[in-house]
Amino acid sequence: MMSNPLHPSQTLAYLQATARFIAEPQQPDGELRRLLREQYGIDARRLSRFTLLTLLGASPFSSPSRMAAMQQKLAACQPSPLDFMANLHNAATFQLAQILGSSGNSVFLAAYADDYLSPLYAALNEMLAMPQQTVLLGWIYEQAGQGEQEGSVWWQVSGSLPPQWHGWRISTAAINHTITAMPHQFAFLPAALVLEEQLYGRGRLLLPPHGIWPALQIGTLSASKIE
Repeated sequence: MMSNPLHPSQTLAYLQATARFIAEPQQPDGELRRLLREQYGIDARRLSRFTLLTLLGASPFSSPSRMAAMQQKLAACQPSPLDFMANLHNAATFQLAQILGSSGNSVFLAAYADDYLSPLYAALNEMLAMPQQTVLLGWIYEQAGQGEQEGSVWWQVSGSLPPQWHGWRISTAAINHTITAMPHQFAFLPAALVLEEQLYGRGRLLLPPHGIWPALQIGTLSASKIE
């Protein structure tokens, strides 16, 4: 049997920043488009609801220069020949890359309440292969039935330390840490929100072993700096 190449308390990456957008119950598409237009200058007339939820959550990571360039293009009434892509399955990642001015690989995963951590492990795989890159990791949910919570949650994960030690360190758990199971959730978005609630409420998040991954811990950098 192969031994795990990861060592206890080994740093894997840094969680530099988080953002979220949670829609109001039964909030109409027109209201979401208005928010995008007023807050970020984005013309969202042809975008699906899923893409609207994606952009509203992740737009805070956009650079001001990129947003200014987009606004100039809209003001000049320049044609946008790729509008027809707005309702394809990859529209959310395509539109997000355009708005953020990002480049590199993008992966769209279907996840459920019982495997909502799979996007995190996919991002960490990328970080192990290319430690100096920055990954924008998101959980997005559009309601399938009335009364469900919908919105998006975003993490900026990087191999570089965040400025002034503001953020969290993602590492393998120490041997003496007791890892408890995450609270079970029956809906996808609440499951993702639990991660942030524990990060901000306790300052630390412990994740049980998952597949080939050992137990992980995510803790505030201020605490890591003291230890």
